[in-house]
Amino acid sequence: MELADKLKATDPEADVSGEVGRYGSFEVKLNGEILFSALELKGFPVTAKLVEYIKKFDGNSKVERISETQSS
Repeated sequence: MELADKLKATDPEADVSGEVGRYGSFEVKLNGEILFSALELKGFPVTAKLVEYIKKFDGNSKVERISETQSS
């Protein structure tokens, strides 16, 4: 399952979209704030960490970036 599909499954109301960019560069944003940046961290996110964070997010807190990658 693709990352976008897993995130969408976490919250069917979520706005999950993608754009073609440079290879390996993408961001996951939550409430308009960057949650994870593949370009910045030079790696792919641990999907379970993203899903867990999004499930627990109350919508009012400041988004805290996830820095764990699959290679770290």
